[in-house]
Formats: sequence, C-alpha cells, structure tokens
Amino acid sequence: MKRIKDNLRKIIVFFKQIKHKFYLWNWLLKSPKNDLDFLGHSLLSISARWEGEVEPVLCYISMFDILRQNKFEGNLLELGGGYSTILIPVLLNKSVQLKSIDINPDKYKRILNSSKNANLFLDRLQIIEKASVTYEEAIKGLENHLSDLAKIDFIQLKNSLSNFISEKEELIDMTNSIKDNTFLKKYIFGHENFKQDYDFYSKFNMLEGKGICSEIAKEKICFDAIFFDCGEISSVAEWLFLKDKIKKNGYAIFHDIFYPKSIKNFLVTTYILNSNDWKVLYVDKVSPQGGLVAQKI
Repeated sequence: MKRIKDNLRKIIVFFKQIKHKFYLWNWLLKSPKNDLDFLGHSLLSISARWEGEVEPVLCYISMFDILRQNKFEGNLLELGGGYSTILIPVLLNKSVQLKSIDINPDKYKRILNSSKNANLFLDRLQIIEKASVTYEEAIKGLENHLSDLAKIDFIQLKNSLSNFISEKEELIDMTNSIKDNTFLKKYIFGHENFKQDYDFYSKFNMLEGKGICSEIAKEKICFDAIFFDCGEISSVAEWLFLKDKIKKNGYAIFHDIFYPKSIKNFLVTTYILNSNDWKVLYVDKVSPQGGLVAQKI
C-alpha cells in the first residue's frame, strides 16, 4: 500500500510539473496583462541580458518593502522610471496610485523585451513624459543646497557625509569645499556622471527654462511618498521643489546615495541626517548604489 501511495504521489508531481511548463510556455507566448506579468518579463530581461540591473532591483525591493511593512497606502510620485516602476505595483499591490515622471520611456522596450510589451505597460501607467528640471534649475538647486549644507557645523557635516563617501581621505577636503563654496568645481563638474548628464540635457534641448517639478510645486496636490531616482544632477533640485509636497508621515525614498559611484543623492541624504523634520527608517549599505528611506515627522 505504501508503494502504491508513493507511486501515485510521483505521478501527481510529474503532472504538476508538466502543467507548470505548459503555463510557462503559454505565458512566454501571450501578451502581458497584469502587474506580475510585466514584472516577469523584466526579470527575464535581467536574467538574459541585463545582469547589471540585479543590484539596483534588489535595492528597490528592500526599500519599498519598508513601505509595504508599514502598510503604505496612497499616491506615490516617482522621478525616473524603469525596473522600479514595474516592481512597485507588485510589492505595494492596490494600495498605491503610481505616477512616474520620465522623459525617456523608450527604456521599457529594452526592459520588457519588445515594443509591444512596452506600449502595453505604458498604457497602464500614469506617466509624465517631461523633464523633471532643466540644467539651469539643476545647477541653481545644487548651489542653494550646498549653501544650506555650509551652515552645518563642520564636524557634524563631516560625520554626516562620511555615511555616503567611500573615499575617506577625500572627506575632510569635501567638507572644506562645501564650506568655502568650491565643491561644485572640485567634485561635481569634473565627475563623469555630470558630463553624461550635461550631454543628455543638451541633446534634449533642456539647458534653460523650467521643468515639470516647478509646476507640480505650485499645485495643491501632495504625495504620500516620492521616489527620487532621476538624473545624476537633477535630484537635488527635484528635492528642493518637492520636499514640501510630501505629506506628514509620508516617505522620501532615495536611490544612488554613495559617492563616487554616483553624484545623485548623497548631498540630499546628508541634509536628511541633519534635519529634525525627517526620520531615517532604512539605509541599504550593501548594494554599490545604496538607498535610503526617510519618513516626514
């Protein structure tokens, strides 16, 4: 009797495996229809060709899981779309109303492996296909933010920066350069990521004028969470425009917080550590880019 039961169990497992393979092949051939389908295609893309995206995706999961554990509900504004845009609805389910600012949605053709899949996904997404800020606004934002950081006590500022600077020998000079207003020239303008961003702004004719963030700042709407993950030099200006648009107890989420890997968000997260208005809930110190989640108090 035991042998019969064991054989029957093996037969059931065999047919379950066949059924799974059938569903898998059927899924690969059909058009994606729901959030999980799109996530599956994006992960397939990573496993096949874009393995360099593994670390950022793991960082996204860890950061947005903080919101999930806190039973997040409400509207979330994302600055800079991509894998995170596909992941957020799956992690936070129907509790989130997602809006994404992204001037370059063509990336979804790569992420989702076809123009058809990309168009199907974009039809489901509330996307603003405009520049978040212009180059002019980005530089002004950096100047204003560095002026605010310069007001912080030297030791306190150095200790805060040390959380995000991998080259410790540069730390004192960085702190001094913020104090004497030479930081942009020394550590931003010469960075390779700055050069790439400037070329991007030039290509899309976004050197002067105003981006969408300045318009959003004037609107009555506020957000339960904002994810800052756009351009390398735009994030500081985006923060200055939108930090007051985050509701009390709302969340600010930052990707790319480690220098010199990135120049995107380490200056903002340094400010966060010195602000009484924000409580840091999580810091990803494992991934090369890093991430931080803070709650407005």
